[in-house]
Amino acid sequence: MAEKYRICFRPQNKEIEVDAGTTILEAERMAGLEPDAPCGGNGKCGKCKVDIVKGKKTGVVLACQTWIDSSMTVDTMYQEKVRKILSDGLTRTVPVEPGVFPGEDKKPGKGGESGQGGVPFCLMAFDIGTTTVVGYLLDGRTGRTLSVASRMNPQHAFGADVISRANYVLEHGEEGGRELRACIVAAMNGLIREAADKAGVSPEDILQTAVVGNTCMHHLFLGISPDSLVHAPYVPAVRRGMVLTAEETGLRFGPCCPKEEKDGKIRSFELEKEISANEGSKERFLISRDMRRAEKAREKQGVVLLLPNIAGFVGADTIGCMVSASFDRLEELTLMVDIGTNGEMVLGDRRKMLTTSTAAGPAFEGAKIECGMRGADGAVSHLRESDDGFSLEIVGDAKPVGICGSGLIDTLAFLIRHGFINNYGAFRDPEDLEDPLAQKLKNRIITVHGQPAFLLVSGAESATGDDIYLTQKDVREVQLAKGAIAAGIQILTEKLGKKTGDIRQVLLAGAFGNYMDSGSACEIGMIPYELHDRIKTVGNAAGEGAKLATVNRGEFEYACRLSEETEFIELASESSFQDVFVDKLEFERAVEDE
Repeated sequence: MAEKYRICFRPQNKEIEVDAGTTILEAERMAGLEPDAPCGGNGKCGKCKVDIVKGKKTGVVLACQTWIDSSMTVDTMYQEKVRKILSDGLTRTVPVEPGVFPGEDKKPGKGGESGQGGVPFCLMAFDIGTTTVVGYLLDGRTGRTLSVASRMNPQHAFGADVISRANYVLEHGEEGGRELRACIVAAMNGLIREAADKAGVSPEDILQTAVVGNTCMHHLFLGISPDSLVHAPYVPAVRRGMVLTAEETGLRFGPCCPKEEKDGKIRSFELEKEISANEGSKERFLISRDMRRAEKAREKQGVVLLLPNIAGFVGADTIGCMVSASFDRLEELTLMVDIGTNGEMVLGDRRKMLTTSTAAGPAFEGAKIECGMRGADGAVSHLRESDDGFSLEIVGDAKPVGICGSGLIDTLAFLIRHGFINNYGAFRDPEDLEDPLAQKLKNRIITVHGQPAFLLVSGAESATGDDIYLTQKDVREVQLAKGAIAAGIQILTEKLGKKTGDIRQVLLAGAFGNYMDSGSACEIGMIPYELHDRIKTVGNAAGEGAKLATVNRGEFEYACRLSEETEFIELASESSFQDVFVDKLEFERAVEDE
């Protein structure tokens, strides 16, 4: 039997007893903490540092690479949570017609009277993002937003990107799937309680919720193995929209849903049985057996609508964006892009719609960037050029700690504009700089780990006492990410027989698209520069799509139709992709070498 040791985590003041040989990262998860582990605990990102202040060994270590061999006290050294989570986005007005609920005599009418004789009721919508989770509480009679609750996605303790989390489940089998399902369901239940408390209502008053998320988040929420997403041909285990009971999903809302799980476990969703029960159905979405039984027995049950997926890496969140924009009704050729660990994009109009996803990687969220971090207090969020150099915007007006994605894009655009790096992404030697401003700042080109880097903040000015800089390796990470997105845009355009200039508007969705400077994104070549004056940010359009689907059942059915009518393009199977990708690695607007 393994020897056990007691671990105390500060500043959370949580204690836990674990077996010898457990990593500190695993112990943090077991204690209910949410450690930052972008690489999934593989020792590659260096973001899970903790300080062992008491134990057999002391000092700063990587939590994922340190095995517990004594009782210890550990300072988790957590950075502050993301300061602001994006919740607003592009929306439109629809009639409030949520649909028929089990146990109701009729659906709520346009006048706002429910089947309960006008008794008020609530609706909810969720956007499960890879990084954050947002919940919206809505008035079921008017559709008005009553409150919004949000938090970091606790699954980030298992990896910053969907591939890391999928691999964790595959490596740990059913238990791994239960872990990731349990933590996201617990987070959503917490948001339900928080949103209800803010609005002065009870979770029992919530009768329906709609959920969007990328395909991996969708599968992990339902406890579906992500195996089909990480192995060819990379397809969803389930694509169609789904109608389930709250109890099936583990969400605690509605008149009949238990306030606590009796055995502390969340029910497993039996996907194969549900699909077989819907075989031959003409409906565009799957209705679970429990849902059908509840409807037949006229039992009051909370209803969960899951919007459909399109492909392995184009999920319900993209459908939510399309619903919010009424994409198939657009007259002008439109490009919609949601930039995250995957760059999902849709191109088209009312005549035809194409979609694809590019593996942008987690660079824009701070992972794989040496001084990278999320948009928390202390993050360099923007770089503004000035006569004598540049100034930095810091989240929270705090002392700088690191650089987040929007600051990364601005910095790279600045370096390109003034010739610090050439069009292939290589730093120039200080003596070769020709631009007057670059010559003035040439002492900011330093050497880190034997490679050139650009110094943004000296250790004397940072919160940690360490320099904040952008290395040659960081530039390469951004090149790979922006090259993939730019290649995806070009191939979709060619597939429609169009030219880039034919695109009349670009809709940037999601948090990163909202906070980044679109001009900087164009300057580094992530978005074609000729489109720089056609860009519009639409915020959390995915969440707005979920709100529309829960407010009006016809919008949910519309979402299901959109998923069928949108053609998915698999970039990896396109013969031209590799050549286009390599071309797009270059910084087209960089100062050319002579």
